[in-house]
Formats: sequence, structure tokens, C-alpha cells
Amino acid sequence: MKVIPPKAKHFFRPPPRRFVDAGPVDLDPAVSWIGGDRLFSSKFNACYIDREKSVFIEQTSFLKACFLRRNWMETNYFAIGEIGFGTGLNFSIISNLWKRMAPAHVRLHYVAVERYPLNVDLISKFLRKFSNLETEFQELVNVYPPIHVGFNRVWLHSGKIVLTLIFGPIVEGLSEVEGQMDAWIMNDFSREKSPDMWSSEVFTLIGRLSKLGSRLKSVHSDSYILSELNRVGFEIAELNSNGSNRKILIGDLRKTVVEKQIPPWFRPPVVIGEKGTTGIIGAGIAGCAIARALISRGRNVILIDQRDKVAQEASGIPGALISPSIGSQANELSNFYDRAYRMVLASMNELGNNWRSRGVFKVLENHTVDRRIYSLSQRMNLWAGAALGLTRKEASDLIGIEISSSGIWFGDAGVVEPADYIAKKIDGVEFLANKMVGEILIDGDGWSINDISGNQILWVDNVVVAASQNSICFGVTKHLPLTGVMGQLSILPETPSSSRLSAAVLGGSYLIPASSGTHIIGSTHIRGSFDNSIWPLPVTSEDHAKNFKGLVPEIQCLFSDADKSGWSGYAGVRATTSDRLPIVGPVAEPESFRTDFSRLRHGPKGQFPKLPVYQPGLYIIAGLGSRGFLTADVSAEILACQMLGEPWPVERNIALSLSPSRFLFRQLRADK
Repeated sequence: MKVIPPKAKHFFRPPPRRFVDAGPVDLDPAVSWIGGDRLFSSKFNACYIDREKSVFIEQTSFLKACFLRRNWMETNYFAIGEIGFGTGLNFSIISNLWKRMAPAHVRLHYVAVERYPLNVDLISKFLRKFSNLETEFQELVNVYPPIHVGFNRVWLHSGKIVLTLIFGPIVEGLSEVEGQMDAWIMNDFSREKSPDMWSSEVFTLIGRLSKLGSRLKSVHSDSYILSELNRVGFEIAELNSNGSNRKILIGDLRKTVVEKQIPPWFRPPVVIGEKGTTGIIGAGIAGCAIARALISRGRNVILIDQRDKVAQEASGIPGALISPSIGSQANELSNFYDRAYRMVLASMNELGNNWRSRGVFKVLENHTVDRRIYSLSQRMNLWAGAALGLTRKEASDLIGIEISSSGIWFGDAGVVEPADYIAKKIDGVEFLANKMVGEILIDGDGWSINDISGNQILWVDNVVVAASQNSICFGVTKHLPLTGVMGQLSILPETPSSSRLSAAVLGGSYLIPASSGTHIIGSTHIRGSFDNSIWPLPVTSEDHAKNFKGLVPEIQCLFSDADKSGWSGYAGVRATTSDRLPIVGPVAEPESFRTDFSRLRHGPKGQFPKLPVYQPGLYIIAGLGSRGFLTADVSAEILACQMLGEPWPVERNIALSLSPSRFLFRQLRADK
């Protein structure tokens, strides 16, 4: 079964990294209504197209032509890229057509980049006049993300349609896309009105992101556009109106642009087969998240865990705090947490989960509040209103108790009930309980998952290791640097004073509002080696004291007479990494990696193999640390897309920063 890539080496030069300017990011479309129903943008000095009939005719003809050349038995998704999402009219029409024309087993991935995104109220008003698209309009409005820079992924039509919206500068957004498109829809605004959407760099990126045979549609066809399409490999197949009274250019990609953006040491292996079963070791939040991501794509999945129920150990906490991480600078860590926060909110919305409480107040000094809010306003990495600086009085009025500290209010954040959240995620997933996995071994064309006595529990085609700190207990993953961190929550009865608290307060420790008469305080962080055979972990009064000490003084006063010896609690061990990012992706064979990429000791430029030798069909999602409920959804979506070859849900560099191979790469770079 072991797949050895060709020994031939190829020259690789790292492409230059693109960064959005540190100055203010302008996403304002500067729009106004003309005549009450036509939407005009002063940025483009033009109105957004609203001729539904002509656009519907064009898209029907275009999609039918794309479908005719597809062998639907060979794929489980179809990807469309759009330059300029605008009002969402093109997307709504394509969604309508997709539901009527596409095979039931195929998902639509729609990836659109928009420099000046409209907010949901503008889109709602614009699309409301198209009665034939009422269902699609309502689906889009229900999931449309708030405006902020970067990637946003949402799901429509029971997960059969996946929309990835990229807000911000066109070239910067497209350059971070990883995936191959089957079709492209170009912008309706002309080159004169929107030059950045028709730049030579945009055409180069379209060529790189297109499959051989991809089809492109444009309502503009001047000599420059024809020349650029020809340069990147498109051949003009048609130039007609299709009955819509507009001249339409259709191009077919006849040659591909070979330009790899992923460094060879991080390039993923071939995708897993359409059929077969994936065994997931570990039924915590990470395992349950990847199980949902795969089963929603029609894959066979079996969850395996040593406990008798899902979401035990560190994932069995009585309440999980979901809150963003606000950094002062943009980097892979802060960008990852930004995308994680947005995706978990989208997941909560999709599943219809109820929140235990909503709103989180983070206590900070005035100067820190000002600095963080200013950074957010410049980078726009979160949406307007996602984080608000509050004075002491404003905070006291909002959270229901008197507090003498300023801070930042996260109105969309909150506390989830883990048991309810996970139960909805794994609905329909097969679960093998009370199975202690001792080893996983390559066995023919798949993997044998064995117990501690060496007896086979299960044979599967693919394995995802999602066993937290136990993920490195197997020979094939023991080289990965995971560290156990024990955390204890304190559960204590509410008091008349504390019952007024209406939102979580986050300081050194956090306090969650009372539910059913009890509060939660969390959480300790104790690094070390822990005996995996001990369960449940003991709850100590010393750790209760540590949690209580981390609360801000005003919160402590709510429980001044409380007897900590009577508190209950919950303790578990989380797994973390040295760079505080999860480990997500395919697992390389470490010795082969060190040999094949030894040239890295001299720098990342030179002759390298096309990709590492992987342990075929072996993947990992672990190291989520104390923020597993925040990061599990985005981590699982990244992994599912890598396993199946679908367009990635986040910027390429964010996904690659989670690669299991990053530690082998760093070891080689350090050994100069």
C-alpha cells in the first residue's frame, strides 16, 4: 500500500508572500439607491445589474454546457469561481439551477471574491424583488456573513451548496485560494469601471486555479481580455448572446498553468477514494467535528473511543466558552483564530444549537482596549460590532453587576452546552464504545486498528487520529510534539449577588452565568505527564483556589462567603503544541521526510521531491488545546477538504500553518 512518489526532483522557489497593507482596509462599496430599486456604487460609477431574465438565460445556458462535459460518477463536487460577488444575483440563480439540474450526490462549491462587499440588508432589499428566487434569496440572507476581511464559509440547501466568500483586495484573496475550479463567472462591471478585477495577475490566478477543461463566462470581450485569456490557456469557444440581448464570451481551458504555490514539503497526497470507510480514533470534539464534516459529504465513518460515550474527558465539560482571540498583529495564529470564530458561529447557526448564555466581557486596561479596538478597525479581521470597547459604567450596565474595569465586549460570543452541541454533530454516525486502541498498522490497502492486546478492533480504508494527548501513543504518530495540559473547571452554587450576572466575564479566569443554580469558573493550565489510565481525574481544592484567584476582584466579592470545600468540578487533559496551533492534515513518514528534504538545511530554494512520502490514508486532527470548541469546526473543515480534494475553507497559508510536517520542516531548518 505504501505510495512512493517519483524520485525525480524539481526546482522550487518560494513564491513571494502577499500582505494587505498595514493601513486601513477599505471595504465600503459606497452605494445608494436610485429610483428606489436600483443600486448604484460610486466606487464603480455604475449600477449593479438587475436584469434577472437575461442573467437567468445566460447562466442556464452556461451551466448546461458545463454539465454536458462532466462524468458525474467520477466526482462528488463541482466548483465555480466568481470574480465579484456583488448582490449575490449570479449565485442565487446558480443555486436555483443547481437544485434542478445537478445529481443528488454532488455538492456545489461556490468560491467568490469581492473587493467591496454589500451588507446583508442591502442584499436583502436588492434580491427581494426577484420572486422566482425567493427560496434562494432567503437561504443566502440567512447565512450571509458579516463584513470583514478574509475567507468566510457557509452552507446552504442542507449542506449541498457550500459558499466561500472572500472579502478584500481581489489579487490578495485569489492568491490564497487552494482548489481547482470547474467554471468561472467574471465580473459584470467593465474593465474601465473595475480595473483591479481584470488585472493580468487576476487572469494568471484564474489559470492556476482552473482544471483542464474549465469553462469561463464573461459579458466583456475586448482585445485585452481575449489576449489575457489566451495567455493563461483559455480558448474562446463561443461568442454569442444566447437570447439574452448581451454578447457573451465563453472560454475553455485547453492548457494548465503549472505553478505550485504549496511548498513541496507541505503538498498533500492524492485524495482518498470515493468509497471506503474512515475510522476516527477519539470521540471528543475534534473527532466528532471531522466525523460530521465527512458524513455530511456522504462518506462512511466509524468513531472509536475508549469511553462508553462520546465527548468524555476534556470534551465532557459542562460548559464551553466560545470567544475570539484579539491580537494586536496579523499572523497565522491570529488569522486562524479569526477564521475559527467565524466558522463556529456559522456551525452553531447551521445546527440550530441554543446558547447557554450569550455575550462575553473581557477585562482589560483602558490603553489596551484602545489599542486592540484600533487594530481591529484598521485590519477589519472581525466585523463591525464584533468587539466593542466598554467603559466601566457601560460594562456594568451590560453584564448586570457592578464592575470597576474597562474591557472589550464580544456580543456574538458566548457559552455552549457541549453535550447538546456534539450530539447534533454526530447524528447518524456509527460509534464503537469502550475500545482502547493500542496500535494502528498498515494492513494491505488499509489500516488495522488494534486493541492493547494486539487484536483487531476494525479494518478501515483510512484513519483519522483525533485522540488528544493519546494521539502520539502510536508508532506512526509518535514523532509529533504534543504536550498534555490538565485543566480543572470549578462548579459552584449561585448566590443572590451572582445571580444578576447575565454574561461571561473573562479575566485571568472566567466566570459563566448561572444555569440551573450553578456557575462555572475556569480554568487551570498545568503542564506535565499524566497517567492516561486514571479516569475521572481528581478535582482538587487547590485548583479551585487557583481558579477563584484568577477572577477580577468584583467577581470574587460575589462569592466572598462561599465555602470552596463544597464546590464540585471537572478535570481533563488537553493536548497542545509549542506554537499554540492544532496539528491538522496528512501524516508524512518522518524518516523519509528527513532524508528527502535534507536540502532544507541550506534554505527553502532548490531541488526537492514533488511531495513527501506519506503514510497513505493516515490523517490527524489534534492539539486543539483549551480552545477546542472554538477551533474544532474550522480544523475539521480544512482536513475534510484536504482528504477529498475540495477547495480549502481558509487562506492557504493559514491551513499550511497547521500541517503536521511543519515540525519536521523546522527541525531541518534549525539543523544548519
